[in-house]
Amino acid sequence: MILEKIYGFMEKYSDKTTSLLINNKKSTFILASILTVAVAVILSYFSRDGFRLFPAIMISLFLILIYSNILNASKNYKKAITFVFILSFLFQIYLAAQFIGVEHDINNRRSEGETIDKAGNIYREVNPYYTTLIYGKITPYFKSEEEIQEYNKRADYYYPPTRAWTAFLVLKLSELTSIKFSTMIKMPMILTTFLIGILLYKIMIFYKKGPKEIYKTMAFYLFNPLTIMVSGYHGQDDNLGIIFLVLFFYYLLKSQKINFFSALLLGLSLVVKPVAAPVLPYFVSKQKKLLKMAMFGIIVIFPYLFLIATYPYSPLFEKLKGTLLYGGVKYLWGYSRVENYFTTSFNLPGLHTSFSYVYPAITILLFGGMFLYFLKNKRINYLDGIIISNLFFFVFTSGFGLQYFMWMLPFAVLKANERKFRYFYYVFSILSGLMALVFYYGNANTYYFIRDAIGYSIIGITLWIFIIFWWVWYLKIGVNEKPKQLPT
Repeated sequence: MILEKIYGFMEKYSDKTTSLLINNKKSTFILASILTVAVAVILSYFSRDGFRLFPAIMISLFLILIYSNILNASKNYKKAITFVFILSFLFQIYLAAQFIGVEHDINNRRSEGETIDKAGNIYREVNPYYTTLIYGKITPYFKSEEEIQEYNKRADYYYPPTRAWTAFLVLKLSELTSIKFSTMIKMPMILTTFLIGILLYKIMIFYKKGPKEIYKTMAFYLFNPLTIMVSGYHGQDDNLGIIFLVLFFYYLLKSQKINFFSALLLGLSLVVKPVAAPVLPYFVSKQKKLLKMAMFGIIVIFPYLFLIATYPYSPLFEKLKGTLLYGGVKYLWGYSRVENYFTTSFNLPGLHTSFSYVYPAITILLFGGMFLYFLKNKRINYLDGIIISNLFFFVFTSGFGLQYFMWMLPFAVLKANERKFRYFYYVFSILSGLMALVFYYGNANTYYFIRDAIGYSIIGITLWIFIIFWWVWYLKIGVNEKPKQLPT
């Protein structure tokens, strides 16, 4: 009953807002443009560098062009789709060129590239925080060299070498072209965003959708604030894995079977970072026999293990220890955020330490529980299976990174074509976009209270609670009502 009331409220006001915007296009465009310029000016004025006219103008201009595209798309959907790709791509390129991004991640990527360049051991020598800053205006989290050095001693490297090799190639291109490393490192993410958009376009063609539905999907993905900020600003590389997950899904739709090639595609989605792992219980459960489950698992994990095993500068145990412990940053999201706040506020360090031993057990139980759930619910189709897997993960994970949302986004966009799930996409996009904006702005301008208290605590916990609601609703409605247009 409570679920229906919350959903009804969300549906009612989403429909009212959409209707109001569509029926008053001119007023909507003018008001949105004025608000955009005002917010851009205010954020620039209070930034660390003070007011800068050019970034305020450029960001406002891109957003106003996006508003215009959305409000006028019905005049020619095919033309509007082309401009969605162009505007999103150029906006991301501008952000990459104008801003450094998340400095500790950029420093980490440069350290990866330099370690490969000198034939060093990435599992020992990659330092997330430089003792000598690359960019003069960056203010690190740690104020003294002693603090940075102490952090670097206990920091581990949790990724397969793919990520470091990519950083090395980007470093060499940066040196060759004299383009800033902080700009160049974002290019793989931006290019794969574009390619994922093309794959989503082809999936919609496969579904035999018309120009209007295709336009909505392209706009939902390429104009999504997460897509633009994470790809164009942050400096992460998740899309290098996400593109293989989307390609894997597209192949399944066309072939209607899970075979060696599709399993290999899924395996390639793990070689940058193992954030695709939550979908594994679902696809393993799709195998009918235990032997097939084992063979599928071996094929999927092969690219990951092959890259780790063939990396020459580190002992195998050291590489496995690092990569198998990957779990994101603790205490930023969900129940780990609540626990950290509670134990810190009430000065309970012993309880806090105890929880650090519980979190790995929760992860193991999560994957086991997901497998049993999907084993019991065999008729869940591919799209629903991927989304439910991600929702399971976001509800129960103790480790987190804003870029993790990008792994679910392409599939949430496809699901948004169904009316009853569209509202979840809207709310998710608004809350995650706000969280990203507050985090990036607070982090870049050393407003750490804004970043942590508002970004991670207020907006983040609100988003986590919403995702719990989305997850419960999905299990109740999405599983019991099989979507007609999607194959099983």
